[in-house]
Amino acid sequence: VLGSGTNTQPTCVPGQPGNGDCTIIVPVQESEIFYSKVADTQGPVEVGDLITYTVWVDVLYSKTTEELVLTDTLGDGLDFTAVTFAGDFTCNNANPLICSLPIGTVPGAYRLEYTATVSPTALGTVRNAIVANLPDAECPSGCVVEIPLLATDVSFYKTSSTPGPVQTDD
Repeated sequence: VLGSGTNTQPTCVPGQPGNGDCTIIVPVQESEIFYSKVADTQGPVEVGDLITYTVWVDVLYSKTTEELVLTDTLGDGLDFTAVTFAGDFTCNNANPLICSLPIGTVPGAYRLEYTATVSPTALGTVRNAIVANLPDAECPSGCVVEIPLLATDVSFYKTSSTPGPVQTDD
C-alpha cells in the first residue's frame, strides 16, 4: 500500500478511527495429495525374482495439515524384502508396509522404494495394493500392481532298462 499526503512515515493502528484495518488476510489453498505406484517390471516373473516398487506422492499448493499414512499390502506370492529408499517417509519393515509423511510436509514430490521377492507360493499373478489414510488423497492410477507369473514348464520322459528290441510272450 502506498500512501499520499504530507506524512512520509504513515502508521497503521488497527481499530483507530480513520486508520482502517491494517490486517490483510490472504487465504492459502489447502494441500492436495496424489499418489501412485509402479514396479520395475511388467513381468512375467518367476519364483525368486526380486521386484522393486516405487511409490510417488505429490503434495500440491501448501503444506499438509495431517499425517499421510500409506499402507501397501503385498498379496500372496510376494515376500517383503526391504525398504531401499525411504526419503522423507518413516516406514516399518514388514508386510503390510506402512509408511508416513509427517504433518507439515511442504509441497513437492516424494519417493519411496522397496523390494519384494516372488515366493514359491506364487500362482498366476503377484499382486499388491496401496491405500492412503486421508480420504482426499487421490490415486488416479497405479494403486494396484499385478504382475503375471511365468507359466510353469513341466517336462518328463520315460526310459527303459532294456536296450531293445522287446519281444512279447504269446
